[in-house]
Amino acid sequence: MPLQVSVDVVSETIRRRFTLFIIILVGVLAVGTTGYVIIKLYFEEYHSSGIELAVDAIYWTIITLTTLGSYPATVALTSVVGKVFTVVVVIMGIVLIIVAFPLALSPWFESRMKEIMSTTRVPLPKSNHVIIIGYSDVGKEVVSNLRNYEIDFLVIENNQAKVREMISDEVPAVIGDPTREVVLEKAHLDRAIAIISVEDDSVNAFVALTASRLRPDLRIVSSIQNIGNRTILKRAGTTQALAPKSTVGALLASEAVGRRKGELALPAQVLGDLSVGHFHVSGSSNVVGKGVGDVGFDSLQLMVVGVWRHGNFVVDPHGWTLKDGDIILLLGTGEQLEFVKNMF
Repeated sequence: MPLQVSVDVVSETIRRRFTLFIIILVGVLAVGTTGYVIIKLYFEEYHSSGIELAVDAIYWTIITLTTLGSYPATVALTSVVGKVFTVVVVIMGIVLIIVAFPLALSPWFESRMKEIMSTTRVPLPKSNHVIIIGYSDVGKEVVSNLRNYEIDFLVIENNQAKVREMISDEVPAVIGDPTREVVLEKAHLDRAIAIISVEDDSVNAFVALTASRLRPDLRIVSSIQNIGNRTILKRAGTTQALAPKSTVGALLASEAVGRRKGELALPAQVLGDLSVGHFHVSGSSNVVGKGVGDVGFDSLQLMVVGVWRHGNFVVDPHGWTLKDGDIILLLGTGEQLEFVKNMF
């Protein structure tokens, strides 16, 4: 976790320097007020009450340190010693404002500049790319799969903590509110091939509204937290709305009851016009001996859900070579699944 260590070091440096600045500032204020009281009492024959003297001392010190230099004549130091002391306090104020305060915050400014510069090191794709809205756990899985398929992508994220995480993961990012047109334009929406929005339902709906208005032909895929919002998302412009939690739940239930054959019974409202098909790999199949990522499922716009092998279900089998007896689960439309049957 090199980024996290770096952030912690910067935070500790800022804390120490700012603490030191506060100590110096309090010390200078103490010197100013004490010196003012001494000069007024012993060099300028001050005759007012002690409370008034203390108030004048604090007032004079703050005004002088901030180099404003404008206070009533009765408050000013008029003796030679007082004038010299005034010059000294003014110089201390200039040093505090010009040197000490920026020095205390310089680690923060440096870390911010490095963070901004780091976001430009990963070039943004300008065409034929997928725009991902949000770097949540689901967003990270989308990023991982698109990388496996060697499809260009970028992520729009507004959370600074997640932005730092994306920098560490070398993920091309656009920082900003994904519901705003200007942010989507920075992500080259006009030349993107799709949007995958994995924020909460309200953000996904606003993203769909904005993106579909700018690009009516664009495919917009959204995750759903509440199945009841599927109609709202569709009306907002979402092409396909999926519920990851429900899908995973159905897969886990399938494994728990030992389901191995036939169609996986996922509710229609979870997958919309998509369905999951089971395909048995036999010894005479065209895919035997081929890697899951080399078969060509991605070119057919099919998603590999997982592979059953010897009673075990593997969700991310892209590094696997298919063998006789494997059962592969594919997610796609009815036409796509019907077409792929010929491969088995």
